[in-house]
Amino acid sequence: MIRLPPRLPSIAVTSQSHVRLADIRHKLPKRPTPAAVIFDFDGVVAHRTEEQIYRLPETQGEIKKLKNIAQKIDLAHELYDLKYLRHLILQEILLKMSKSIEPGPFLTMAKDLDDHNIPYFILTARSGIAAITRLIQFLKIHQLRPQECFCVGRVAKGRQIQLVRAAVGAGTIMYIDDSERHVANSFRQIDPETLTLHVKWDVSNVLENAKELYQSCMTWADKFIIPASDRAA
Repeated sequence: MIRLPPRLPSIAVTSQSHVRLADIRHKLPKRPTPAAVIFDFDGVVAHRTEEQIYRLPETQGEIKKLKNIAQKIDLAHELYDLKYLRHLILQEILLKMSKSIEPGPFLTMAKDLDDHNIPYFILTARSGIAAITRLIQFLKIHQLRPQECFCVGRVAKGRQIQLVRAAVGAGTIMYIDDSERHVANSFRQIDPETLTLHVKWDVSNVLENAKELYQSCMTWADKFIIPASDRAA
């Protein structure tokens, strides 16, 4: 069980939330304008649905099917556990389907930062080529201008936050993430002038949407990736 730090600032969101900079400034000490903001991507700037697919429990026969798909798209499945293999394959399929990433609750805030010339960064666990390609497409569609995108899959994010702190210097930095694991790990590594904000989702609807999206991707794979002879085996 992940233990979050006591008195950690948080904000509750749903699929309909549109969080603005003004909505969270009261969470900053003395309410200053932040010197920089670091956003997680999935569940923050983007919707949580695709990340929720990563969290789904394994189903019967799933690993065999994923390995079969991986072989067809030249992905070395032996390098990954089931959940990350699922994520990589999902992103490859969504890219082939030309499906855009759904906006998240902090997209509006990112646009506010652009309007006010406040620097911000994307710090995401997306690291597969298809996942990064779709992220860049999202930024272009919504005309977002982050300073940098750090794609650091399967590792803690604290070191990257320290790098931004060193580059920015003095002033309050906001780090906004919906992952309890990343929030807890990063909170222990960052300085007092970096404010961590935990995004708390109502996942009741997100879970069903995630299951439906994953199933539609697997159905698409059956039709366009896996030969009929393999499906019958």
